[in-house]
Amino acid sequence: MEIIKIEIVDTETQVISGTSKAGKPYEMHLQAAYLYTGAPYPEKFEVILPRAEIPGEAPSPYKKGMYTLDLTKSISVFNGRINLSPSLVPIAAKLSA
Repeated sequence: MEIIKIEIVDTETQVISGTSKAGKPYEMHLQAAYLYTGAPYPEKFEVILPRAEIPGEAPSPYKKGMYTLDLTKSISVFNGRINLSPSLVPIAAKLSA
């Protein structure tokens, strides 16, 4: 099986914040990435960064480089539905593990 390749080319992030329908504030940090699908050019998409380890601080962006998905952390099932929350792992680290 071929690995899923994702490239991070910039460490810049975008913050989206607001108030949910339930009245709770939210904040998401996004980072641009490119997914290699076998097409002539990779597909651009946005990764939602994991929460910061210290509450109230911004999460660290992924460093520039090639990544793959850590499927053990990316997929979960809740109330009978599959949820996908991409967790990226540098390809070099994945291959040496």
